[in-house]
Amino acid sequence: GAMEQEIPAGVLRSLAKDSELQDSDGWALVAAALLSAPSSARARLVRRLARVGAAVPLDTLRELVSFLVTLCCYCSSGGSPHADQPTSTGNGPGSSTLGDKPLPLFLTCRRLQADLLAANRILEDAGLKIPLRGLHMPKFQLTEEQAAIVARDVQASELLAISAFAGTGKTSTLRMYSCLRPHLSFLYICFNVSVRQEAQRTFPDNVTCKNAHQLAFGACGFKYRAKLADELRTEELLACSVFDGLVKAAPKQGRGFDTQRFEVVEACLSTLQSFLNSASPEVKDEHLPRPSPGVIREGVVTAAAICSAVRALWGRMKSVGDTEVRMTHSGYLKLYSLSRPKLPYDVVLLDEAQDCNPAIADIVASQRCARILVGDKHQAIYGFIGAQDALKDASISANIGSTVGHRTTVFKRQLTRSFRFGPNIADVANFVLGRFKNEPRPVL
Repeated sequence: GAMEQEIPAGVLRSLAKDSELQDSDGWALVAAALLSAPSSARARLVRRLARVGAAVPLDTLRELVSFLVTLCCYCSSGGSPHADQPTSTGNGPGSSTLGDKPLPLFLTCRRLQADLLAANRILEDAGLKIPLRGLHMPKFQLTEEQAAIVARDVQASELLAISAFAGTGKTSTLRMYSCLRPHLSFLYICFNVSVRQEAQRTFPDNVTCKNAHQLAFGACGFKYRAKLADELRTEELLACSVFDGLVKAAPKQGRGFDTQRFEVVEACLSTLQSFLNSASPEVKDEHLPRPSPGVIREGVVTAAAICSAVRALWGRMKSVGDTEVRMTHSGYLKLYSLSRPKLPYDVVLLDEAQDCNPAIADIVASQRCARILVGDKHQAIYGFIGAQDALKDASISANIGSTVGHRTTVFKRQLTRSFRFGPNIADVANFVLGRFKNEPRPVL
């Protein structure tokens, strides 16, 4: 009918062959059809492609549309891969080619960007609807991305890393995953107390909800109750004998003794805090502050001397009877991480993974049970206390690499459909994230 007349004949012939579009020419035709089709026919074309079945793999089609959205955002923001070529008049503001086929270049058109985002939303809800057995929740419908996560049984040798945008139902997906498996025991770990309290009210009975510090305090932190402090303060440790050798052996270089000692103590405490936040079992040069403190640059003390003093300070922190050097919350969490705890659960869920320091991430990654990590790197707000995004490739590899005795397979999934705002705000978010944070995925 009218729709077939608006779709290039090459695409119809490719689809009629009933074979997968694996070659570049086939996908080039699909891209050309999406870019050159009239705005009124673009959504109908996407719906037809989604209904074809095996001939057009949905995952690859989603990736193609997402790529076109990213390219559109790039060109409309001022950059253009063909900025040095003259434009021609025709169906759009310029023209280019895809292979040897003419391709109208509508990439600077806001209408095209909006149509492609709408196409992405159509594809999000396309595909096989996975039945959720044994559960009936009125007015609750999972998106395709959520259903794929919930339906997958993560095995003991696997780690599932979920990267999710704001408002995409991160916690709701974890809640549904645990609801469908009442025969399994879950441990839900989060960073904030308010998130943990909300999870305790909404998660099923087979889920234990705790903060990482709760786990650590119950295992070893309670022993330091009498000497517990929020943090170690420089002014409180100026008289500590650990630093006597460092300052006495150092030249004053025209400055007062107390000022010099204060700087040395401050450098040692910064190094200690960096060590406590890390997954490393020993204090090393990598834990020194960056840039190097003035006392090291000026030759007052050496990096090796700072590390040696920090090791002595850490030893006194671990001593229950030493009340001069107190234990901090980061300290007993580090002790718990170094103890390699074996959590007695079938599945460990780590929420807010972007705000976990490596010590917490190492606890989760080193478990022998199934592990699911979920977070949003764009909502990381605790970097000033040593938090790192546990979902990054390097972080996951480092944490799993420190695990001894078993192999772990990492699977990655994403949640891009936001329920917190509509398409207008999503368009603005896509522009900001793509332009200033190089985010390749669009918020739907």
